[in-house]
Amino acid sequence: MSTVVLITGVSGTGKSALARHLTARGEHVISLDAQPGLCRWEDPTGRPVVRPEQPDIGWLRRHHWNWRPAVLDMLIGQLRSADLDRVFVCGTAANMALLTDRFDLIFALDVDLEIMLARLRHPERGNDFGRAGASRQLLAERFATDRAATSRLAHVVINATDPLTVVANAIRGYTAICQLQPVAA
Repeated sequence: MSTVVLITGVSGTGKSALARHLTARGEHVISLDAQPGLCRWEDPTGRPVVRPEQPDIGWLRRHHWNWRPAVLDMLIGQLRSADLDRVFVCGTAANMALLTDRFDLIFALDVDLEIMLARLRHPERGNDFGRAGASRQLLAERFATDRAATSRLAHVVINATDPLTVVANAIRGYTAICQLQPVAA
């Protein structure tokens, strides 16, 4: 049975870069944002909505990027039954705190506000959140709260300002240790 490891953090912490790095080193890695039907923008009642190309701050404060629990459960079930030692899944969602019991181990990547904002500006960043509309403003205003909440959910907080190889090696090492001695819930 595969160990399912969540790597999360606020926008700009390096989840996607780390996913590419781990994949290049032979790890099985899945971006949760790329999973069909898993992630979607929802209104306050939980109904799916389409994010405007340039959302204003009011729209962003009223709507959330959420994981659909049934789809997440199906994905994790498939991953657990795969013939893999471990699988790293990378992503974040507004409703993540309600779904952490699905994962065997959770890492939170951590950076400060200045680094997050600099990374959001990077032209090679694949995700437009932080550049589209008022999303940068929203991320800055929620940074302290989201950073603290993400850190509380994690079994291990990783300094994501370290070089990517150091971050990846720390995560791989902690994961190997926890596979020998599972983390208590």
